[in-house]
Amino acid sequence: MGVLGMWRSSVVLSFGLAVMVAAGVGQEKKPGDSIGRVSSPTKPASTSAPMQGVPAAAEYQFDELIGELQTDPRRSGQTNSSMPAPSGSVPLYLKHADSASGNESDSEVPADFVAGKSVPLPEDASQAIDVDSSWKSQSALPSPGEDGRVVYTYGAGLPTVVCAPLRLCVVELESGERLIGEPHIGDSVRWLIDPATSGEGSLERALIVVKPKGPGLDTNMLLTTDRRLYYLRLVSTPSEYIARTSFEYPAAETARWQAHLLESEQRRKEAVEQSQLAPLRTIEDLYFDYRVLGKHHELRPVRIFDDGEKTYVQMREQILHRELPVLVVVGTQGPEMVNYRVKGTVYVVDRIFEHGALILGEGKKAKRLDIVRGTFRGKVKGDGFEASFSGKPEVER
Repeated sequence: MGVLGMWRSSVVLSFGLAVMVAAGVGQEKKPGDSIGRVSSPTKPASTSAPMQGVPAAAEYQFDELIGELQTDPRRSGQTNSSMPAPSGSVPLYLKHADSASGNESDSEVPADFVAGKSVPLPEDASQAIDVDSSWKSQSALPSPGEDGRVVYTYGAGLPTVVCAPLRLCVVELESGERLIGEPHIGDSVRWLIDPATSGEGSLERALIVVKPKGPGLDTNMLLTTDRRLYYLRLVSTPSEYIARTSFEYPAAETARWQAHLLESEQRRKEAVEQSQLAPLRTIEDLYFDYRVLGKHHELRPVRIFDDGEKTYVQMREQILHRELPVLVVVGTQGPEMVNYRVKGTVYVVDRIFEHGALILGEGKKAKRLDIVRGTFRGKVKGDGFEASFSGKPEVER
């Protein structure tokens, strides 16, 4: 018998006892009658006059009493404090039937449970809930991947991982991505989460193994890594499950493409600069008759030529790891500065000179090599040598 039925029986029984007592009080006691003796049926008590001290039956507000008993505290938000529940009983609104077995259980909150008190939300909080619900309801369409993987696009909606009892579900992260801390799950009692790894070095991949203890479970899981944050929904069914779940990363792909385009642009610029060393020139237009004088062979250029407008002095590759010598033009007044720029291992001088020099260091300890064009006329005196030139073309260098 439920609580409502018990209270109804109690009210009716109380009213009946009150009527019986009132009837006994109203009868005239005869000599010889004992307490509790029932009067003879041949002499019924007179009912024509109202009983004194007892209200008529019509005065009892049964409709109001029954309405109070039938009031659902979950809807009204309060309990009937004037009628306390029997000792040791549990209010009906705190009990619910288990959907699977039909047995009553007090250890779990039912899925359709409505709290007795709802906190009013401000407008901005309601809008935030709408935004969150919109993201969760987005169609995060999976696509097939290699080796049976189900691939979700990272950030496009809430990915759902379907698992089943006695089966393993694996969530795979990006290669080289590392977990930071333990995974966080909403239901840590009925779901088992274990870490695993595959591969080595830069190909090492973090794995999360998910196992539900039963079907019909629905929760969420949070994964934090050194690259990003994962928020997933976990659902368990009796038999269907997704064996391997992985992700594709549009932002990472965009970054890789940008790096590739930047590298390609750099190579293109270098190619343009190299082509500008002798633009629109043929081998017949280049002049190679240059001689190098001096004993410091570590400063000796590999090649010297000009195109009629600019002079190019190409050095060895080792010069990139050393201090570069200074290129000067030697005139009648001695060394003079000249405008040039260095492209890799090539000095590009914006003029044609007859006599130049490469100088490394200062003072008496400076190292020097003289560069003489085949059309130069005059004498060149250096460290341990002296040479005269008549201005005739020279083939040997």
